[in-house]
Amino acid sequence: MIERIHPARRARVRRSTGRGGATSGRVAVAIVVVIATAISTVTATALAQPCAHAGDLAAARQARERIAAAGGVVWPGWNDPAPVLLRSGSGDCLVDHPDPPAGFELVGPGVQRRDGHLLPVPAATAWPVNDVWSVAIPAQDELQAFLDEHLGAGAVEIDAALYERAIVHEAFHAFQMTLLGGPDAVPTMGAERPGETLAALSDDAAAAAAHDAIGAALSAALDAGTADEALAALTDVIERRDAWWARAPAGVPGMERHLEWLEGTARYADVLIGVGAGGADVSTAAWRDLREQVAQPTAIVSGLRDRYAAFGAAQAFVLDRWAPGWKARALPGGTSLDALIRSLASDLAGS
Repeated sequence: MIERIHPARRARVRRSTGRGGATSGRVAVAIVVVIATAISTVTATALAQPCAHAGDLAAARQARERIAAAGGVVWPGWNDPAPVLLRSGSGDCLVDHPDPPAGFELVGPGVQRRDGHLLPVPAATAWPVNDVWSVAIPAQDELQAFLDEHLGAGAVEIDAALYERAIVHEAFHAFQMTLLGGPDAVPTMGAERPGETLAALSDDAAAAAAHDAIGAALSAALDAGTADEALAALTDVIERRDAWWARAPAGVPGMERHLEWLEGTARYADVLIGVGAGGADVSTAAWRDLREQVAQPTAIVSGLRDRYAAFGAAQAFVLDRWAPGWKARALPGGTSLDALIRSLASDLAGS
């Protein structure tokens, strides 16, 4: 959906959130603007050079508050919300960073600003800001303009709630990078050049047909009410996936495992975070969007990467239901969601 970059390598063009993330569905929820008090304390200089829109700052703070309240429930160890770097106009705004880099000046409580940009291009990503993995994201109106330009006007509409979810999604990526030690430590799962493999698959009709079939099987797994129903659905998922991988271009199985793990866990987090933080309305809408995307993956307008995010999140929710305790094996353990699903199916078959 938007350029995603890492300092060690350029990884993709994508939407965010929940990677993940931004989806083709709209999320209807009001964000409480918590910055009114802060604005009253801003200096005259800061008012002459405003630090992003009040709504963007409120979204950053609200996302961080949700993570502080429920991150450890969503994923063990996700207790400290990442700082947020907002790209706004000609400058960057840094929210709640413990040690801002040189050049940033205080313009409000916990908010720093500098002219120019730390990232070379607009990006929704995780980025090390003075050695602290942080969320980097354009201001909401700039993100919307980028999407309108590249996907078509109105193809993806970023409302306040979806923008907040995008921040949560990237905050989970910052957690991944902090826990693993950076992008070079992200498990490849057999993916040698995932960006190139992904690009080559973008208009592949066989991939589209296979993904629609896999999405239908994953939908059945999410709906399963008994262990027998879960086993039947997961067996279907595995058989359809194996049939696709047997005829897919070289590199596809590893790329799909890698992106489902990387993006799917972040999408899972941005869907789930609202429930634990007392905002079930957020997660209800996010869950609805996810279910629609899993059922119709080829209708996701923001591209293949978000298709894998949806598939990965679906597998994570299935694992939640039938294999509690799976998360440590995935992160930091580095086991693919596909491998965990196969293990679950084996366990269900033997029970």
